Amino acid sequence: MKEYTYSEDKRIYVFDDVFSFAERSFMYEFALNSKFKFERGAYPFPEAGSNVFQLMSGFNETDTVSFGFFENKAVQNLLKQHGLFSYEIVKARLNACLSSDVYQVHTDITDLGFFTLLYFVNLDWKPEWEGETIFTESDAREIFCSVAFVPGRIVLFNSNIPHKSSQPSTRAPYHRFVFNCVVKKHGN
Repeated sequence: MKEYTYSEDKRIYVFDDVFSFAERSFMYEFALNSKFKFERGAYPFPEAGSNVFQLMSGFNETDTVSFGFFENKAVQNLLKQHGLFSYEIVKARLNACLSSDVYQVHTDITDLGFFTLLYFVNLDWKPEWEGETIFTESDAREIFCSVAFVPGRIVLFNSNIPHKSSQPSTRAPYHRFVFNCVVKKHGN
């Protein structure tokens, strides 16, 4: 585990090797068979015009359970170790990213008590294909840290930390799949 201290009460945690290869393969196959749709950017892109679309698959409760992420004992333990003994899934989706996609710095939810989990679904990804997740200072003018896109990696962070995906390079031979889930800590 790697930990980045964003502020006194905000952290970014990075976990590798949480899932077995069989679990990772199952989730990758699930991603490939998910129903994707084009969605206008998740937030307004006035500078990019109105023709910005991204591929995403919204997960309902059944999809989220079937995907298997939260069924893993190690995931349950790491959530508990980080104070998420009891939580509610607020939203879950799967993003399929290409080099032509446009991303802007954003927060998933501005309120306290919400946490974002990113899971990098691909089974294979080379460093030169890029696609890291960038966390910025609160004014979005400086990069705080960058988390490389490593297959099977989980990133857990306070949902109100500004961040953005970076596009995969044009050398990437396939989509960059990211499971993105926001959970609310019970008691907030």
